[in-house]
Parts: sequence; structure tokens; C-alpha cells
Amino acid sequence: MPHLLVAITGHGFGHAAQTAPVIDALRARRPELRISVRSDLPPARLAQFFPGAESVTRPVSDFGIPMRSAIDVDADAAERAFSRLHREFDATVAAEAAALAALRPDLVLANVGFVPIAAAARAGIPAIGFSSLNWLGILRGYAGGWRAAEAILAEIAASYRLARIFVQPTPTMPMPELACVQVGPVARQGVAQRARLAARLGLAAGERVVLLSLGGIETSLDLAAWPAIPGVRYVVAALATPARPDMAAAEALDISHLDCLASCDAVITKPGYGMVSETACNGVPVLFVRRGSWPEEPHLVDWWVANATALEIARATLEQGTLAPALTRLWTLPRRPAVAPTGGADAARILEAAL
Repeated sequence: MPHLLVAITGHGFGHAAQTAPVIDALRARRPELRISVRSDLPPARLAQFFPGAESVTRPVSDFGIPMRSAIDVDADAAERAFSRLHREFDATVAAEAAALAALRPDLVLANVGFVPIAAAARAGIPAIGFSSLNWLGILRGYAGGWRAAEAILAEIAASYRLARIFVQPTPTMPMPELACVQVGPVARQGVAQRARLAARLGLAAGERVVLLSLGGIETSLDLAAWPAIPGVRYVVAALATPARPDMAAAEALDISHLDCLASCDAVITKPGYGMVSETACNGVPVLFVRRGSWPEEPHLVDWWVANATALEIARATLEQGTLAPALTRLWTLPRRPAVAPTGGADAARILEAAL
């Protein structure tokens, strides 16, 4: 029975969300396949993305990029973290290689750590990279002033090149230095449960629901100070939710995040791959705040505004909650049809051929 180990970076929930449809499509093709997951993310959340995975273990090192919030990179912390990692890189890779050898997978799928790929190569296990970004391309946007930038980037590039192939779901940042193949958009599709959501929230006739979801990274917003908008109710995901009649914590609704997204009238978020693809592939209008310096972002945003009903807002608009004009404008735009998420099946075929 073939065994696939899925290595998911601990950098928010987007990488798990991006990988889950691929694993679902692969399981449909190969139901006997053993799946295990290696990640720093909470096991309970991983179980939501990868039901039926037989085990979850923690990697030696796959921390992603340190962040101050869901929007802001902590460049100083990133320099410290990557400098520390690369001072001990050979020992770290050796320890991870030993761990992978003990798990005995036939293939490692990495989204998007370079340590798991380097470790798999050392253990004699084939590896495939999968993501719309890689840390080499991201770090080039922040490492210009780092003392050891050249050595760190070279070691990361060499590690990624050990992958058999790097699969890029649409939309994606360019990766000219890697052996890449691009597939279609990858997204989970929710089941609209508007009546159930309306009952949970006690919606009045004509009220609209807006999902606020900034990903799995701690962020501080003074939601209590947001002005109320007549006829608008907020569902707040993974943020402290004040006791207001127009706001409800998503976690208290007993509706999955994905089904909630598919049931809402709009989403407020940042440009991360999961929210870009899921709003587009579920046909949900979206307001978004740019991160600004994130190197992947322009490629996501260009595709988003061309293929979905997506409207940019200023960061101050989000922070102050002065969203009424933007929501009004968003709801007057022509609503684009849902995009077909063909990339999960595309990527599954590649993985099946590699097993």
C-alpha cells in the first residue's frame, strides 16, 4: 500500500487549505493510499483539512515566515530565524531525514518547506513541491540587508532543486529557477447553507452577512470600535469577537468556515492563496487589503480582480471598520461566475504518477 507524507508549513492555514483538494482528488483515484501529515499546525485543524490521515507528527523545522500580524512580515525576526536555521542547517536536515526514514513514506509532498525536500533527498525518498509560492521567492523581498542573505538564499535554492518537480497552482508567483509545472486553480468548494446561517444568526429579512477572515495568524483589530452598518451582520473568523449584536464568532455557529464562506454575501480578507481561490471558485464577492511588500501578492491580486468580484480597500478602512461605502460599491458590481477549480485533479494525476 503506497504511503504519501504531506509536509505542511506552519505558516498559517492557507497551505493546508491549498493542499487539501489535491489530497481529496488523489484519494478518489487511489482510495487505498496511506496519508500521513507532518506539520506544526494544530492537529485538530489539520484533521479538518485532511480527514482520514492516519497520523500527524511535528517537523524538526518548517516555520514559514515570522509575522507581526496576518498582514505584516516581521523582517527582523525572519532574519534571526533563518540565520539560526542555516547555521545548523546540515544537522537540521539530518534530523528531519532520520524522522522521515522512520516514517517510511514512498513520496513526500511539501507545501512549501525546503527542509522536508532536502531531508527527503538525504533519506532517499522522492519529493514533490506544491505551492503558489516558495520561501526563496518570498525571502528575496525581505533579505536584501541580511548579513548572510546570499548564503541563506543559495542553500534554500539548492534544497528546492532537490524536488522531483514543483507543482504550481494558478495563480502563482514566477519560479524561474525551479523545474515547475503549472496546473489550474485549486480550491475547496463549500455548500451554501444560507437558511442554517440565517437561523444561527437570527437574521432579519434583507440583512446581509459579511465574513471577516484574515487567516490563521494572530491579528489585532479593534472590532468593538467599528461603526455598525444597518442591514449588515459580521461573522468573525479566528479573531477576538466583541459582544455586539451585529457580530458573531464563526467558531460558535457550528458551520464550517468553508460553508460559511459559501453562504455569505461578501468576504473581507487579505490576498492569500486560499482566500483568493476559494472566493473565486465559490463565486463570493470580496473586499481585500493588500499586504504591500509580500512578493507573491501582485500575481494573486492580478488574477483575482480579473476572475472574481474583488475590490481593494485601504488598510485604514479595515482598521477603522468604515466599510459601508466599499460594501455598497462591491454589491453593485457585476457578479462574476464561480471559477472551476481544476487544479486539484491536475495535481493529483501528477502525484499518482509519482507514487
